[in-house]
Amino acid sequence: MKFFQATEQRVADSWYFFKTLGNLVKENAVLQSEVNRLFEENVYLKEVALENIALRQRLKMSLPEAAPAVLAEITGTLAEEGQYFLVDQGEADGVKVGAAAVNENNFFVGQVIEVGRHWAKILLAIDGRSEIGAQVQETRVRGLVRGRNGLSLIFEMVPADATLNIGETVITSGLNDGFPSALVLGRLAEIEKKPNEVFQRAIIDPLIDWSRLEKVFILLP
Repeated sequence: MKFFQATEQRVADSWYFFKTLGNLVKENAVLQSEVNRLFEENVYLKEVALENIALRQRLKMSLPEAAPAVLAEITGTLAEEGQYFLVDQGEADGVKVGAAAVNENNFFVGQVIEVGRHWAKILLAIDGRSEIGAQVQETRVRGLVRGRNGLSLIFEMVPADATLNIGETVITSGLNDGFPSALVLGRLAEIEKKPNEVFQRAIIDPLIDWSRLEKVFILLP
C-alpha cells in the first residue's frame, strides 16, 4: 500500500513539476516578447530623438532660416552612376528638381536632379558634374565650385589677382543656379595659383562626411 502511495506521490510531483515548468516557459516567452517590444520601442525613440535633434539644430540656424524645408531620409546610393543619394520625399511633399539639399547645419549636400511621387534623386556636391555658384564669405571673391572625383570640392574660375587664404569659408553665392545664398560649402584647404594664368583655383574641405549622412533637409521653393 505504501508503495502505491509513494508511486502516486511521485507521479503527482512529476505532474506538478512539468506543469510548473510549462508555466515558467510560457511566462518566459511572454517576458521575452515584452523585452523585445521594449527594445524595439527604445530603438524607435532613439531614432525620434536623433531626428528631433536635427530639427532643433536647423531651427537654430539663421541662414537661411526663412526657407521652408522637408526632412528626407536617405534610402540608397547609386555609386555605379556617380555620387547620388536617393531619398524618401518627392513631388507629393513639395520637392522640386533643382532644389538644394542641406544637412542640419545648412551645409550644402547636393542638388535634386530627378523627382518621383514619393522619392527624389540628389546629385552630391562632390560629383564631378556638380557646379555651384560660390563665394568666399570673408572677402566675397566669387567663383565656381565643382566636385572633385567624389572626394572633395574645387573652387574654380577665381580671378588670378584675387586673394585667397587657407581656412576661409566658401558659401553659395545664390547666383545663376537657383540655390539660396550662404549655404556652407566648406573651407579653403589648398590654393593652386600658376604664373601667367588668368584664373586660380583652390581645394575645398567640404566639412561633411557623406558616408555618415542619414537624413537631409530639402529646401522648398
